Amino acid sequence: VTTPFFDKANYMPAMPVNTQVLRQIISVEQPVLEGYLNKRLAKCLGFAHTTPNIQRAIDASAKMFHQEGFSLDGQRTFWLNKESARNYTTYRAMSPRSINEIPAVEIANAVTEALREEFSLPKERIPSVVAKKLGFSAAGAKISETILQLLTLMEQQGMVKSNGLFITLG
Repeated sequence: VTTPFFDKANYMPAMPVNTQVLRQIISVEQPVLEGYLNKRLAKCLGFAHTTPNIQRAIDASAKMFHQEGFSLDGQRTFWLNKESARNYTTYRAMSPRSINEIPAVEIANAVTEALREEFSLPKERIPSVVAKKLGFSAAGAKISETILQLLTLMEQQGMVKSNGLFITLG
């Protein structure tokens, strides 16, 4: 992502350049979680770290993009538009992102693929299978916790079913 020249000392969150840069980032990264978008915008604009002004820039431009409601922690997921989000059934494996930077929709798509391949899986085995699909070498505590939280959300929304031991598609 390239950025037009601007003076960092006089940075203003409402500058039009922010929306332009966000559009470029989102077009490449979508779906993208708000926290990851915050880090990417800061980096693209030449800041060493995120700042409250970077978050304000995202807030000021947020209405220009489609936001996904499917989330584990209330963090917004951004898309260029609603059409980009519609029927999104993939996920990115081998990404440099941490589990906290992967949108819930991508994790859910990896869970769905695993259940399509296996028909059903023991609940305790799903984190390791999904972690590998997402490019992690193993399912550590945080990865397992996130995937299990997502399974609960998927069950609440009727995307998967549980009989207590096994999970199947809803």
